[in-house]
Amino acid sequence: MTITPETTDARTGAYTFDFMRAHLESLVAAARVRDKHLTLVFFSFPDAPGVENEFGQAAREHLLKQLSQWINAMVRVEDMVAHYTEHDVLPDTPIDEEFLS
Repeated sequence: MTITPETTDARTGAYTFDFMRAHLESLVAAARVRDKHLTLVFFSFPDAPGVENEFGQAAREHLLKQLSQWINAMVRVEDMVAHYTEHDVLPDTPIDEEFLS
């Protein structure tokens, strides 16, 4: 997979979640064929509004992009980092475990 303007989240530089979701089935199938585990990890940035209130929207956006770059730097080349927007809710997640801004 190559990151392109169509598959890139403009705010973070990571893949869009829609792109990752579209490829999830093939990722699961590849993991089964290789008899490997497939792990999805979600990071939450719950105090984004606090950062924005204290330092401004530009600082919040810069931090969001920086976090994406740090995560990308720590994963393997075959791993995928995608931005899951704050407006989405994980399916079947109890309300008290959701982090919405």
